[in-house]
Order: sequence, then structure tokens, then C-alpha cells
Amino acid sequence: MLRKLLEERFSLRVHIDNGPRPVYAIVAAEGGIHLRQSAAPISEIGAAGETTARMAKDGSAVSLDKHGYRRAMKPSPDGSAVHLEISGATMEDLADRLSSLLDRPVIDATRLAGRYGLALDIPVQDLMNAGRPMGAGMPRPLGSDQTAASASGATSMFLSLKVLGLKLERRKAPLMRVIVDRCERTPTEK
Repeated sequence: MLRKLLEERFSLRVHIDNGPRPVYAIVAAEGGIHLRQSAAPISEIGAAGETTARMAKDGSAVSLDKHGYRRAMKPSPDGSAVHLEISGATMEDLADRLSSLLDRPVIDATRLAGRYGLALDIPVQDLMNAGRPMGAGMPRPLGSDQTAASASGATSMFLSLKVLGLKLERRKAPLMRVIVDRCERTPTEK
């Protein structure tokens, strides 16, 4: 219904492209995967299963999602990184989280089923780099450009995953992309 309205009022014309795109694939690193299966979800969740969160004075935050799985974030003492712990994460969840921190989409190529407990140390600079394209007013690192900041962020994320026995490989994979062929700025009168 919305698409039809946009097509009529704005002369919107789009097409779908499923061509190969650069991605990172999560795979097992040499030496094997070092993940632990997550325990059953915590049963004490909020009313009607909503997500609950609380913040501590030390800057740490703990949330419990609607399924009863815990997420905890705590800044490092020197403020250079954030320690993230997730219980009940699938490899697909990890790929989604990493996609927002890196310069390209991340896909799961581990073929691991189930839910795992994950712990990652994410440099604050990576979080700032991820926030900039989303409109957050994050300062750029002094004496560097966006490309250098992105490259250093990717390297640190690669090292953080190595502790879990995982690595990111550069690949090409088919990804759906919506391409706008035409769109008028001014809507037609109805």
C-alpha cells in the first residue's frame, strides 16, 4: 500500500539488485572456535516480556531482552574500550552487531546453530566510527582521516574476534539492494 502511494504521488520507480557485494564472513579461526553454549534464559523478565535495562554509576549497563537473554556493557578503566558480554547470541546476532561496527555487511559462515555466550572488547574509536554515518556528532580522531580510522577499527575488531576462535574473511556474497531509478521531489496533487 505504501509503495503504491509513493509510486503514484512521487513517480517512484525502483528495482531490486541481488548482485555480489563485498562482505565479511564470520568463519572459524585456526585452532578452532572457543565459544561456550549459553545457559537457559533468565526467567525474571519484565511484564509482558519487554526489554529491561539499568545503568550503574560506573557507566556500565545491563539489559535483559524480551527472551530473557542478558547483555552487559562496561567501559574499560582507561576509557579506551567497551567490554560487551552477550548471553544467548546466535552467530546471526553477532553478524548483525558487527555489521554496524564495520565498513561492510557481515554474514555468518560458521554453520553453528544454537546460542552462545560472547565477550568482546570493542575500542571506543570503533563505536565512534560506527556512529558517524548514522548522524551522531562524533569527533574525528586528531590527525587522521575517515579511511585511516575505519582501517584501524577493522583491525581491532579482527583481533577481538580472534580470542573467540573466530575470524572475518573478505568475500563477495549476493545481497539484496533496492535501487531508486526515479523519484520526483514534489508530490502530484490528489
